[in-house]
Amino acid sequence: MNPDSPKLDKNVDTSQLRVFYDQFEPGNAPEKILIFLKYLVEKASIDKPNTDQVYTCFHALKEKTPSAYAQAFRDTANKRGFIEFNSAADIQITIMGENHFNHDLKKKDAE
Repeated sequence: MNPDSPKLDKNVDTSQLRVFYDQFEPGNAPEKILIFLKYLVEKASIDKPNTDQVYTCFHALKEKTPSAYAQAFRDTANKRGFIEFNSAADIQITIMGENHFNHDLKKKDAE
């Protein structure tokens, strides 16, 4: 698994992804990565999501994938503090990431 050359993971259930994602208005790649990781853990029941599974989420929603893909994870970890990114297969959401997701991430207005 190479974070710079992500591959689709056909085993990821993305059937509920659009509904989950559409609750939010992510403003940048770190927020999208955070939303996708939350989806993979909470809805797809993947305890330890990897970069390929996050890429599968970008692809399933036809969202623009960051061109410097591995760097996007490093930035999400180092600049935002939302995740710990140790390797392509070792990613955890931090307390800072949980707080951002639960309190600061812009939600779409209920109509």
